[in-house]
Amino acid sequence: MSPNGDIGKMKANYKKAITKIQTVIIAVVLIVAGVAGSAIYYYYSAAPVSEELIKIGITAPLTGPLASSGKEGQEAILIAVDEWNAKGGIYVNEYNRKLKIKVFIEDNEGKPENAVANLEMLITREKIHIGVVSYGSSIAMACMELASKYGIPIVSFDAASSSLPRKFMSDPYKYRYYFKMCINATGEVVALVDALNWLTEKTFWQPKTKTVAIIAAEGAWGREADIGADLLKNAGWDVVALEYVQSGVTDFYSFLTKVQAQRPALVYVRFFEVPQGASFIKQFHEVGCNSLVIFCLCPSYADFVPSAGRENVEGLIWESLDFDPLFPAHAAFAQKVTQRFNTPTGAGHLWCYDPFNALMSCIEKAQSVGADAITQSLLALEYEGLLGLLKIQPATHEVMCDSQHLPRVTAQFQNGVSKAFFPESRATTTYVPQPWAYW
Repeated sequence: MSPNGDIGKMKANYKKAITKIQTVIIAVVLIVAGVAGSAIYYYYSAAPVSEELIKIGITAPLTGPLASSGKEGQEAILIAVDEWNAKGGIYVNEYNRKLKIKVFIEDNEGKPENAVANLEMLITREKIHIGVVSYGSSIAMACMELASKYGIPIVSFDAASSSLPRKFMSDPYKYRYYFKMCINATGEVVALVDALNWLTEKTFWQPKTKTVAIIAAEGAWGREADIGADLLKNAGWDVVALEYVQSGVTDFYSFLTKVQAQRPALVYVRFFEVPQGASFIKQFHEVGCNSLVIFCLCPSYADFVPSAGRENVEGLIWESLDFDPLFPAHAAFAQKVTQRFNTPTGAGHLWCYDPFNALMSCIEKAQSVGADAITQSLLALEYEGLLGLLKIQPATHEVMCDSQHLPRVTAQFQNGVSKAFFPESRATTTYVPQPWAYW
């Protein structure tokens, strides 16, 4: 055969090969087109990203009024990442080997719109596998929408509001990639009523009237005070005042003047911003109120006592003592924080350390960074951490909050240290009556 004949035959074979390839490509395109409408939520979990890392995007309030919480969470997450990476990372089937973990932490300044922008940027630019809201119920509420929009898991850590599971239950399919790894705020007010009943039953406190004044932070978490008011009313209490204050407000003299006039037996305070809680207790004593006072949340942060002054917090009751330095495991973790960051340890550390480790354990069990595989692993989660047992309720996509899983502990400042006194099974001290509380 002539050279020209060989060339002609080669061209003919090449055309046939191209035709076959085109046929296969067209078939694949048609298959993809046929399922695209039903696969919109799965798009971002379909293919591995180019860089071989497990990428976790985190939005946190590193500046602004919630900075105390954000910084504690950031420190805890970085400790956890180092621990996982020191073990070589996590095996992922899509890559057929262990991958190291990389976190991207963006400051949202405590603003929901910033948090959404943070995670959207990380999803589209960095191709993260999971988005995390480290702190804030209102922030988590806004970021839930990204789970359905981009088809990746969005997990909130330290965000307690019961409005989050309610939103999930409003459309479980739409929000199936959202999970809440924090106690339900309703459990906090239930624990309050239980503690009050215990105080009166043990005769540590005998109020002259069953009257209560409530002040709380405006927002999804703070508004759980409405549920608290209803529970207290059902328990026979008369709610004489219920006020909500905006973020950053630190002047409470108007509210305390009302307290002085109405003389309620109990003042219940729900703040998460340390400056608000510190200002309130200082002004409470300055005005000379004589109510029993119980705080929720903000005393759990390490900078609360320095901000409020040790003399002002002595005898103060608060819930929940999630970080207890008298527990050996908590004390050991506090040493890690001190060695790495030279900062005091607070509950905000634990509420990011445990959920992050639980989340990584789900990837480890799934051996995948796909959204559906991680979701199924989260639904089967049972992770024993420093806070207790993290187990997801499939009906609400939040962790269980009860005495068997994440018990709520009521504490009192004694000699500048928070010590547990209720429930008695977790007690490390005996309650000392607040000397000013005689209304």
